[in-house]
Amino acid sequence: MTWSNKAADIQEKHIFEASWPGEDYNHELWTYQDISDDFEDFDDPEFLSLVFTMKVDESLYEEESNLLLRRVPASYSLGKGIVVEEDTFEEV
Repeated sequence: MTWSNKAADIQEKHIFEASWPGEDYNHELWTYQDISDDFEDFDDPEFLSLVFTMKVDESLYEEESNLLLRRVPASYSLGKGIVVEEDTFEEV
């Protein structure tokens, strides 16, 4: 028996960059579960289904919370993709 996995067969994890336009908050990386937990009591039942069907580089703006979600490649969760300016880097 031969097994083979193709990269195209693997579903990419849903990772989102969350930002708040006009606010002084840092961008954050969220998973679909983070969004689901935050919006479980949200009045718009279609919101989560829209989020789940987003393709990489698509964005969705939720006006009430001033939240802009942009779907990013799963590699962002490995620390790639969000650029931190040198002078704002802090070692922890």
